[in-house]
Amino acid sequence: MIAGRLVRTAAALSGLAYVLASCGAPSATGSVSSTGDPGSSTPPWVYDDFSQYTSTGDLLTNTRPTGSLGTWAHINQNNTQQIVLDTTAANGQYAPLGLKQAMRYDYAACAGSTNCADYTVALGYLMFPTPVTEGWVEWVAKFAPTFQTNNPNFTGSASAAYKFFLIYTQPDGTRVGTTYTYTSQRTIEYLNAIVEDSWGIPNANQYWDGKWHVYRMHYRLSAYSGDPNGLVRFWVDGVKQFEQTGFSWTAAGPGPATINGLAGPANMNQGSYQNASVWFARWAAWSTDPGWGG
Repeated sequence: MIAGRLVRTAAALSGLAYVLASCGAPSATGSVSSTGDPGSSTPPWVYDDFSQYTSTGDLLTNTRPTGSLGTWAHINQNNTQQIVLDTTAANGQYAPLGLKQAMRYDYAACAGSTNCADYTVALGYLMFPTPVTEGWVEWVAKFAPTFQTNNPNFTGSASAAYKFFLIYTQPDGTRVGTTYTYTSQRTIEYLNAIVEDSWGIPNANQYWDGKWHVYRMHYRLSAYSGDPNGLVRFWVDGVKQFEQTGFSWTAAGPGPATINGLAGPANMNQGSYQNASVWFARWAAWSTDPGWGG
């Protein structure tokens, strides 16, 4: 477990749980091969491995393809022309996980400082059958080795951050939850927008290696403001990277917060310095412990 700083409850803020990224270019050393899927003892209640789509157009519009679990709400979409159904399975890049195709987000290099700004690519939300206050999430992703969030052409004040994976929450509807971030120190951080605190995992850029990695998270929201029942746990490739418990994690608005679905990636604060892609091969969620969540 990585120790966190003092947790404090914020007076206001809202709800998308998010995994962020920020930092400079990945180093040439420290690459980590994916261990593949460590396995789950129970089937997910929400699942999409992007194998059922017939085309990019189908991916962008189909709300519930055959074989998937959960329903896509195609709201808050951004720059969908940068989302591609990548079917190049013949080269074996998906073979380790037995996957046939993947969803790819492309980030084009911004042309000069005047065009380098906050940039979002987003498909929409994969909704849960019912809202929950505790759950388990898994996503399988791959970063191109050209990926970086620190953009030398950016002249604004925003941090070098990339919201890698967000969770859709209510009643606030914006940011509540978990953030996974690559900072200027090249760390992955959990950042809870409600308690405004973070815990770091060193050398996040080791995962920007052109290889698949399995990311998992267990979260529990508090029943009321001041309830110290909140928790978050985070794994990469089956290895627990951090755990934080005993803090108050509630919505800014009235009533308890709930998790309503998976939102996935959001914005890159500084735009992309060079052409880069992020692939997603599986999104899954459980409402009961899948066997790896302790």
